[in-house]
Amino acid sequence: MAQTRTVALSLGAVFIGALARLRAQIYNSSGASVGGLVSSGFVTVGSNGDFLFVHDYSDGFRGAVQFFDSATGLPIPNFPIVAFDPEEIFPSPTGPRLINLTVQDDDGNDLNGVAIRLISGSYSYFATTVDGEASFGLSDGSYTLVMEKPGYEFTPTTEVISGDVNITRTMLATSVPPSTDPLTTNAILYTYDRTGAREGNVDITFKLIAGPGEAGQSHYSRQFIKSSNSTGLLSVNLLRSSTYMAWRGDDEDAVRVTFTTDDTGSYLLPEILGWE
Repeated sequence: MAQTRTVALSLGAVFIGALARLRAQIYNSSGASVGGLVSSGFVTVGSNGDFLFVHDYSDGFRGAVQFFDSATGLPIPNFPIVAFDPEEIFPSPTGPRLINLTVQDDDGNDLNGVAIRLISGSYSYFATTVDGEASFGLSDGSYTLVMEKPGYEFTPTTEVISGDVNITRTMLATSVPPSTDPLTTNAILYTYDRTGAREGNVDITFKLIAGPGEAGQSHYSRQFIKSSNSTGLLSVNLLRSSTYMAWRGDDEDAVRVTFTTDDTGSYLLPEILGWE
């Protein structure tokens, strides 16, 4: 018998008024995908930064919330995509304790656009920094703090909340060693599990779509797979000034990401989503 599940994502103040759509993949109890993709259609994020998705289902589902330009209906490039896994509900942070979090780089500069998660058990609370700051209303307890921003690294910490508190945490700029080959760039990203912890041995598939356009060159364009190492770091040499498609895992419905590499010795890969 079909059940009704509401996925309530608290996306944070920066998302208020944004045009959003959830795309979800339906899975059966054994983990096999069934029924293809479902979509919520376009929804405007509410005044509390909340996004609600209700779906009648007999199996599990997982998916991601994507954000769109209200005029064109097209995805906003480089805008965060909020992903969730089966059976998870992300409630709004409405506890009595006020937590003000400031995020800075290692030079003490405030960092904007940092995606923050505070995790307690099966619940995750989301926010994104504005002027380097984000606020939560939480209950007393122990939380895992996870922060992500392209070009920066942060090792998750444990935060024990027992009252109102101001917290300052630092993210370190990612150091990418340049490729020694003048035709290629050393491209990297980190892979994470469903809790936001770094996860090793994750496969990312790459396919060359368009080369650098130089006459007298022929480039290998068959898709290939690279895996992250035990620390979650994936490093791959790609052609400079070339366009690739990439996706995580081997699920045919995984989100395909298209990007063009820089004409530099190192390159930070865009966000790549998938179920693996």
